[in-house]
Amino acid sequence: MSRFDKVPATAWILGLASLLTDVSTEMIHSVLPNYMSVVLKASFTQIGLIEGAAEALASLLVFMAFIWASARGCFPLWYRDWCRTICAVQLLV
Repeated sequence: MSRFDKVPATAWILGLASLLTDVSTEMIHSVLPNYMSVVLKASFTQIGLIEGAAEALASLLVFMAFIWASARGCFPLWYRDWCRTICAVQLLV
């Protein structure tokens, strides 16, 4: 019996789904600005605003998920304090 036989099939399926999601995200991420500028005739400023809004929303969602998990007590105290520092630095940058 190999060590791979101990991993449940659900974990393999979720891992494959995660891999395919990552690959498709990276593929579209490199093509999207070109598509917006050529097909949609968006200016560089508009593309920058869209990308900035997407990054800000992603950071906000990570921060809110941290606050929610921290309020539920899902983290050890040292990890929670370290993450608060990192989140505060990200908000200042």
